Amino acid sequence: MGTTDAVTALPYPGDDPASAAALAEGIQGGRGQLITLTEGIAAAQTSLHDAWRGADADAADREVAAPGTVGQAIVERLDSASTAVTTHHDDLVRIRTAIDGLREQWTSIAGKLDSLRVSQWFAPAAPSPSLPPSFTISAPTGVGPFGLKAITPAQEAQQMQAQIDAYEQSLADLRASWNTLVNDQET
Repeated sequence: MGTTDAVTALPYPGDDPASAAALAEGIQGGRGQLITLTEGIAAAQTSLHDAWRGADADAADREVAAPGTVGQAIVERLDSASTAVTTHHDDLVRIRTAIDGLREQWTSIAGKLDSLRVSQWFAPAAPSPSLPPSFTISAPTGVGPFGLKAITPAQEAQQMQAQIDAYEQSLADLRASWNTLVNDQET
């Protein structure tokens, strides 16, 4: 029909959560290797203390300690990066779950809208009698057989158009909700 499908109307923003999870895992792997390296440097420094004494040993000790200190600082930065990427992953999953819910609503409403539009195409046209101004018709009571309320084709067409307008507004509201999620993800 004429209604856009939910995936096209409400695409996922941003990165794939799986790639963010893989990046966080890679960061943690690199962090582990760096910790192994800094522990190796610390062990080498300890053995240096045991085997070598004097001014040259003190100078070498400072040189060996420097990469260990830098390595420890990098480990702390990797921890921060890992936390940021994991938070990004969690946000992406949360937003995609919310978008999946919006897509379900979109699909339901769009299906109803398309069905109603098809019904509208095949609905009989409301007659528009051309009566002289002096001719008056008494208003129908609106009650049909068995006490059921009867509506005119014009009233039915008006109700159908009101329902179509409501469905279109619902789709616009869903798109606005999607925009809010996209802005949240970008933030």
